[in-house]
Amino acid sequence: MNDYTVMHRGKLYQVDPKQPVLVRIGDRITVQTRQNGQIFLFKENTELRFIEIPERPKKATAIKTEDGKHTGHKPAANHPWQFKQQAALTLKPVLA
Repeated sequence: MNDYTVMHRGKLYQVDPKQPVLVRIGDRITVQTRQNGQIFLFKENTELRFIEIPERPKKATAIKTEDGKHTGHKPAANHPWQFKQQAALTLKPVLA
């Protein structure tokens, strides 16, 4: 997922996804800092619209149960893996 963020000198910038040029993950973005402190972002000599993000968003924490253990993901009853496991248990070896 592309969240259109650029980090430069410890600051985060959110690039507007609607631009005159297509911005993709891994594209080289040029950051210009003018003497008066203004910041400009460019891709292929085209100026990009952006906003500065004041602080880094917090990461989501894992959900823990009452006993402190992490809850795992259990596939649905009709998930294909369930059928493979049931088939493997019900197969009986054939004696030749």
